[in-house]
Amino acid sequence: MAEPKRLYRSRKDRMIAGVCGGLGKYFNVDPVLLRIAFVVLTFFSGSGLILYLILAIVVPNEPEAGEKAEKKASIEEGVKDTAEGTKKVAEEVVKSAELATQEVGQPSDWLSDRRNLLGLFVVVIGLVALTNQLFPYFFKWEVFWPIVLILVGVYIIFKGN
Repeated sequence: MAEPKRLYRSRKDRMIAGVCGGLGKYFNVDPVLLRIAFVVLTFFSGSGLILYLILAIVVPNEPEAGEKAEKKASIEEGVKDTAEGTKKVAEEVVKSAELATQEVGQPSDWLSDRRNLLGLFVVVIGLVALTNQLFPYFFKWEVFWPIVLILVGVYIIFKGN
């Protein structure tokens, strides 16, 4: 998914605070024309200076090239850590199920216990909510709930047979 276009104050094309350079890049207009417009507005109504100062305060500086790469690396590292943690939890669940089978001598139906099933459901909801907080464009709640309802319905149908 493409990143949305963001308005920044320019770091390279600036006379005072980089507002006109950033606006020029955002609207694909020559910053000199925007500077002239601000000066004209300042002389005729005084609003040019006020508008420029507001934009200089509100609009953030353009991020440096290394900041985006660091942010992307940080997100990728978080995804890898989450994947490794999930894999470890899954291995622990499998080991505990195997231990339960060995202790009793017969296969345990771990998922038939409603408490375990409810706990697993809560863990999955927590993981989904965490994923949504960490990566808001990666996960859509509008799609998740219908899938959950379908899976619960399928489980109820096959559990009854």
